Amino acid sequence: SVAGACLTVVNRREDRLFFDVSRETLTRTLMDQWRPGIKVNVELAMSGSDRFGGHMVSGHIDGKGRLVSRYESARSTRMVFEGEKEIAPFVAEKGSITIDGVSLTVNRVSDEPSSVRFEVNLVPHTLSVTTLGNLDADDRVHLEVDLIARYLHRMMTVQ
Repeated sequence: SVAGACLTVVNRREDRLFFDVSRETLTRTLMDQWRPGIKVNVELAMSGSDRFGGHMVSGHIDGKGRLVSRYESARSTRMVFEGEKEIAPFVAEKGSITIDGVSLTVNRVSDEPSSVRFEVNLVPHTLSVTTLGNLDADDRVHLEVDLIARYLHRMMTVQ
């Protein structure tokens, strides 16, 4: 994935990778705002024989969010994000969320009139090996909700 979005490399040259990107992907992501030189999280797809850690991540971006605030707390950094209201049913305390491709645990959730706010903790290692350590207030991110929550919601709402 690239910043959490599932993409397939169609060509590569020296230090560049090329992808085909659909209109749907451009609509759901921030890719149309990317410029050469930005840093993104990149991760290979998991093999079926790999050890499973974290939660299931598909690379299907559900929405965009922004960093509201960040502050140090003991040996970690707490970050408060705001996401689009449409993802609110899928964001639960102690549930999982993916931010720019990084699987994290939600510590607190607050439903707002037009959005959902949630808080995550990041340890120094995560901050140093991902782009999340470089985020400032109002920086925008990709959000992917928990896959199981997505399917459970669908099963519960379809007649």
